[in-house]
Amino acid sequence: MTTYEWLSLIVNTALVGVAFLAVRQININRKQLHLTTLDHCISDFRNIKGLNRLTEDEEVINRYVDLCNEELFYFQHQYVPKEVEIEWTEGMIDFLPITNEKKEILNAAYSIQNLAQQRKKFLKDYPRIRHAFEVKDNYDMQVIYSDDETVQRERISERKRLIREILRNVADFDGYTNK
Repeated sequence: MTTYEWLSLIVNTALVGVAFLAVRQININRKQLHLTTLDHCISDFRNIKGLNRLTEDEEVINRYVDLCNEELFYFQHQYVPKEVEIEWTEGMIDFLPITNEKKEILNAAYSIQNLAQQRKKFLKDYPRIRHAFEVKDNYDMQVIYSDDETVQRERISERKRLIREILRNVADFDGYTNK
């Protein structure tokens, strides 16, 4: 081998090594971003005191809605793993109103009642949430929210289907042309 060939081999090997290290560092940074985002959202959620379906405190509702919007933003931009998106959406469907294309609330009895009753007021500045939680498919809300153990498989299946549609809605939200 000539000197040029040796130098070329050394440089190419070094470039492969640098590329490997760069990819490794990008993966580490992505994991750190995921952990930081998760920690931030979990902490914010734990600091919302008095959140339940009967909450009338508008500050609590506003904080929860704002947190959900932030989490949906993270979903949209893939800042958190898919498993976390699914788990957090599972929690959101227990509090946020879900509408159909006619803007009819499908889960009024199962969401925060004050939020469902005053949806326009609380969600007027949150088009991402309105878009994400407006579903086209038909769902059996009684099954989705059932505690009856005889329908647990159906409940899980129906909830998964609903969550998939919500996450698709989040992914296709562009902020400008969506309602």
